[in-house]
Amino acid sequence: EIIVGKKFKLEAWELCLKSMIRDEVSSFVCHPRIVESYPAVAKQLREYHSGKLKESASHCCGMSQLQEQITTGYSDLDELVKNPKPLEFIFEVVEIEEPGGLKQDLWALKDDEKPETIEKFHKTGNGLYKNGDILEASECYSKSLALLEDLILKVKPGCDE
Repeated sequence: EIIVGKKFKLEAWELCLKSMIRDEVSSFVCHPRIVESYPAVAKQLREYHSGKLKESASHCCGMSQLQEQITTGYSDLDELVKNPKPLEFIFEVVEIEEPGGLKQDLWALKDDEKPETIEKFHKTGNGLYKNGDILEASECYSKSLALLEDLILKVKPGCDE
């Protein structure tokens, strides 16, 4: 699932998908220069799908993380870091949502949208709490706090507070 315009980690994928229509299957060969961050993205996707994705206290681009770690932990990706080459991606577009038709995930919100969303969750949580729906209220409060924490990390990255 890719949301166009939300700075996906591999911009080349977004560019390829923009040219496609529903139910289309297409192959794209990308120059090494435009997919240089692929090893970092592939590592993260593999770890996510295997349940091994680790939270990181520091936030930096994928290539910086690879340089710090020296290895991805996957021999094929390590080889690609050492010897970049063109990569072929095959995409199938199974569904296209119209703008505004998608209920946006919290992670996909722009920073300027977050304060308003925090306030909405807070007010909704208060209403639910007053009506005795403690579980739903706590979910709203949790979402509000998660967004607030994300904004704080951007102001003070790596801070323990």
